[in-house]
Amino acid sequence: MNNSWNRDGLLAVILACSAWTGIGGCEKAPPPSSTPTQTPPTARTAPTTEAPKAAPTPASTPADTSKVETPSAPVGSSEKTAGPWKVPTGWTLDPTPKPMRVATYMAPTKNGKLEVAVTKFPGRVGGELANINRWRGQMGVPTIDATGLEATIQRFSTPGFDGYETRIESDKGVMLASAVFEQASDQTWFVRVTAKDAAEADEIQAAVFGMGRSVLDGKK
Repeated sequence: MNNSWNRDGLLAVILACSAWTGIGGCEKAPPPSSTPTQTPPTARTAPTTEAPKAAPTPASTPADTSKVETPSAPVGSSEKTAGPWKVPTGWTLDPTPKPMRVATYMAPTKNGKLEVAVTKFPGRVGGELANINRWRGQMGVPTIDATGLEATIQRFSTPGFDGYETRIESDKGVMLASAVFEQASDQTWFVRVTAKDAAEADEIQAAVFGMGRSVLDGKK
């Protein structure tokens, strides 16, 4: 009986497989392909090139008028130029810097031009007698003592200022000098020139001494 069941069962299986053969029911699935599936490459997007940006236009800056030089009054006029004094008519300012000087002017004379020096020093610079004797030494004449001082100078003053003028003659020429002491600033202004001879000194003496005295008016 067992053999009969085995035959009948085997036959049933064979018939069942035959029935499924048409639809592949008993066929084994094909083995997976060993070749890996390639993913199509992703298209790259070309980088976008931006147009260069224009450089910003700098904002206009207002002109700095603080550095603009204001023309000074014409030299040779009665206006104050380069300091607290009035420049005599016809005198011209020498722009060349000179040691120890505040300003240098060229004064015209019949024989040419003379160099007029303007200087300024703290205090009284030793006083009238010391200054007079220094200038006398430069002109090659003997020094004086206090008793002879007043005979060699002409004094002038105004509130807050005092000054003096002197004329020293020698074989070297004639020195004309004016000094003004300013009490508020404790300083002395000097205007000085050396003429070739007495005639030339006479020609410009009033202008030199007048310029020295004008410091008093210019500093008020």
